[in-house]
Amino acid sequence: MSNDLHATQYDSGSSPRFLENLPSSIRRYPYPGRQKLRQIYDLEFDRFQLLTCHLPSDHSQHRSDGSATEYILFDIDPTTLEHDIFNPNVTPIPFRCSSFDITKGLLLVKMVTEEHSQAAHAMNQAISKALQPMKLETTIQAFSGVTIRSDGRGKEADYGWGPLRPPPGYARKPTIALEVTVSETPAKIRQDVLFWLDPNRGNANIAITLRVNRNKPLITIEKWEYQNQQSQRMQHITIAEDPNGERVTVSGSPLTIPFHLLFRRPTSSPVETDISIGQKELKDIAESIWAVQEF
Repeated sequence: MSNDLHATQYDSGSSPRFLENLPSSIRRYPYPGRQKLRQIYDLEFDRFQLLTCHLPSDHSQHRSDGSATEYILFDIDPTTLEHDIFNPNVTPIPFRCSSFDITKGLLLVKMVTEEHSQAAHAMNQAISKALQPMKLETTIQAFSGVTIRSDGRGKEADYGWGPLRPPPGYARKPTIALEVTVSETPAKIRQDVLFWLDPNRGNANIAITLRVNRNKPLITIEKWEYQNQQSQRMQHITIAEDPNGERVTVSGSPLTIPFHLLFRRPTSSPVETDISIGQKELKDIAESIWAVQEF
């Protein structure tokens, strides 16, 4: 890599408000152009995997490092950001644009691991399965790889759901947004949640965060709603396997999604009820993620 592409540590003390509270160890680069972007991404992805991967069970320790983060921050000229990243006439970058701020010239890229992908897939399957008895699984729009923009800023959720035909007066945006994380700090998670729930930005009704532990079989799921002009945690669920691998415990279940918050309308028949993802389904979600992690 050429000398002009050295990374620096992210300085949270000088961060702009929208992208504040990022992990202090996040690597920050000047945007190198589309061709060299892949080189930086691959370098950082390999580093992240090395610092956070778990070793086989017969090892006495795990690889873990407080400097590991699944994000890369780029300083990028606003015009270049629009042309290279959001231009529909150019090939999309093969990375997840986690967040961006055009006015500040910042692009935050998320390095998506197998755990991220499996968690989003498993959660989507669970929600779809819960809608099947209502015969509503085909009335939901999936938001995967969709960027939501507001006032020069924006985010892309790991997954999202909303009505395929929104009621009059509502934009085509996810009513439920999912953020899957491996290394995010609690402050960064709250910032992500607030973006989705803020009526002037994401305008979702619910944000779900799913945190994957890379050192042991442990999943944390939280459900957030917007109340009193701030994000409020409404549920906290943990799914854990005991050290012997003989028992999986779930606390805080079921994960409930009120019908009207998903569809932006009240129920219209007795078969329509709140979505409930119970203990068995939560175990299935966790075990599918652990299978990918090889726990």
